[in-house]
Amino acid sequence: MAFLEVRLSPQISYGARGGPGFNTDTVAVRSGYESRNANWSQTQHRYEIGLTVRKQSQFDLIRNHFMAVRGKLDGFRYKDSADYKITTANGYPIGLHSTSQVGTAGAGYGTPTTQLAKIYSTGANFYLRDIRKPVAGTLALYRGGVLVNAGIGLGQYAIDLTTGIVTIVADQSSSISSHTVGTTHVFTLASAFSPNLLIGGRIYVAGITGTAAALLNDLSHTITNVAGAVITTTTVTTGLTATGGIAYFYPQPTETYRFSCEFDVPVRFDVDQFDAVIVTKQFAGELFLELPSVPLVEIRV
Repeated sequence: MAFLEVRLSPQISYGARGGPGFNTDTVAVRSGYESRNANWSQTQHRYEIGLTVRKQSQFDLIRNHFMAVRGKLDGFRYKDSADYKITTANGYPIGLHSTSQVGTAGAGYGTPTTQLAKIYSTGANFYLRDIRKPVAGTLALYRGGVLVNAGIGLGQYAIDLTTGIVTIVADQSSSISSHTVGTTHVFTLASAFSPNLLIGGRIYVAGITGTAAALLNDLSHTITNVAGAVITTTTVTTGLTATGGIAYFYPQPTETYRFSCEFDVPVRFDVDQFDAVIVTKQFAGELFLELPSVPLVEIRV
């Protein structure tokens, strides 16, 4: 079982049908009201690419792909022609602490990594969909309304096309000279950031040793006071020890984050049997065939 970073030919999505689905338990109570419970945090998309007459050339594309991925076995990319574009109006990255999503979608959180996500909204209600298969060459990332360049320079970024995770290079960094543990944790930096972090912002740290390391490393921390190179946070480290490390300045909660791109849906075939019906033969000799049912189902990757 594997996921192949190849896309089923986009022309196959024309004539297909399908879209998102939720999983909700509903229970009717004696008063006539309902109790409803959502079982999934993310939708699952399903598609049907059969049930339509196709030319031999299109049939061959589907069959070759089906054979290469061995039916249900391997996942692949699928272009949903009804929903494959994201604009800055609905492209909202969300911060990550390791793999956990943190902060507010569409704003910085003082972290080096963010997950691409698309927001669907009506009134005050919204749904945030993780975008894990962006299309190469289509991503444009905006920080505070300004286009960010891809690269390895300060403030630039890299995109993982297999996960939809963006990693940004820190604007600034500074070694941590000393730590003061307690009900607040205080970082004293070798040199102050310029421009400096602000109260209400977040400082990201890594490489710290000591018993407080697990509470501090690879996380961003809320800032309650800034006095030059001395930064106080809300993190509690009473009775613990901390030495060394590096502090980083990443996009802050006051900064907007937006993006635009095209994306695919990670899917697999939901059948292991490939049946076809020859409908007719064109005068020029090309066959027309119908596939009674070829369902695709979105997979988690």
